[in-house]
Amino acid sequence: MFIMPSVLSLFYSHCSRLDHTMRNKPPPLPLEITDSVIDEVDQYRDVHARVVTLSSCALVCRQWRIRARRCLFDVVAFNTGQQRRMDAFRKLLCYPHCTILSSVRLIQAELKGREFSLPWILSELSVLRDLTTLDLSATSFREVSPDSECFANYRSLTTLVLTACTFSTCRDAAGIIGGCLGLEYLAMVSCTLGDESSHADRPNTPLVSPPPRLKHLVFENSEPKRKFLAWLCTGESSLTDMRIRGTKSGDISIINALARHAGPKVLHLTIGLDASSNADAILGSEELRLHTCTSMCSLTLENVPPRAAHAVTFLARMKWPHAEELTLAFGGVDNSSNRIGFFPWMHLAVVLEQSSFGGLERLSIAGLCPPGEMLVVEEALKRLRTRRSPLEIVWI
Repeated sequence: MFIMPSVLSLFYSHCSRLDHTMRNKPPPLPLEITDSVIDEVDQYRDVHARVVTLSSCALVCRQWRIRARRCLFDVVAFNTGQQRRMDAFRKLLCYPHCTILSSVRLIQAELKGREFSLPWILSELSVLRDLTTLDLSATSFREVSPDSECFANYRSLTTLVLTACTFSTCRDAAGIIGGCLGLEYLAMVSCTLGDESSHADRPNTPLVSPPPRLKHLVFENSEPKRKFLAWLCTGESSLTDMRIRGTKSGDISIINALARHAGPKVLHLTIGLDASSNADAILGSEELRLHTCTSMCSLTLENVPPRAAHAVTFLARMKWPHAEELTLAFGGVDNSSNRIGFFPWMHLAVVLEQSSFGGLERLSIAGLCPPGEMLVVEEALKRLRTRRSPLEIVWI
């Protein structure tokens, strides 16, 4: 086959220009720069602009697509009235070529009043292999069997937040949560754990052990409190951070038992008093000693009435040489007969000077103090500043 010289020369010239263009092509931007650009887009306050821009970034190239997709699907939230959106997401997960399974890290869902089976939902979400946080609110677990191991396939799940959720019994709650073997953070806020007496006919199956890696516990205004916390006292404990709120007089023994079970591993402890309970009866009780928490780094007392003199008595009984921070959050300070100025500040100053609080570095105070009563407070705090230097005192 004969090729004319003019055509051949034209081909060679085109190849040379193409080679010159490829040699002068600017190098791709480093991943650190492109990731920073996409992360900046992810901070947009306008949700619509954020989604549209991230979607456009995902179409630029493969490197941009990976980062943009992670930002787009990192947090997936379903609120009341978004049934169609949730159904679409469920269909996407069932798609054989779904490419977002490794991008979703956190799911927030309010499943109140929806016509679906919760066991099926939990089964479908288990395909998200990198899901680390599950935040459920207003969800009923009454359909979920404690033996179903609904969380057994959540290999990467480390954080479980339950708000206003309902369980048939405390035993069911223990069985369901105990299936999260990799759980490190558990928060139960205003949950209802059911009445055991109404299910007396059910077989009394043995309880599973608590999650072995559980380090952080938030238990707030959930009843019945004692049975669930007693379950956490079984097995080996890894708890380092405990926040128990809504504490009543009847909860003293179980809180003390839980602290004794966790022992020196507890580094941070928060006790929130119930507003309707007698604070002096709780803090003045000899049962609430917590003397086994010898490695305590921070202690927080919440909703403390300023007239509760036993709050200082409680601190005087403790021996926490490693405690670095103490926080007092006062409640009911808007009442004219219940002001911060009535708190025994001078007694507190004497207690904090003792060797049992030798490592204290920071005292945080949350509450309102009228100007006329500030002189009483400042006098006691001045004594602390001079005798416990370098103690930092902060008003929150």
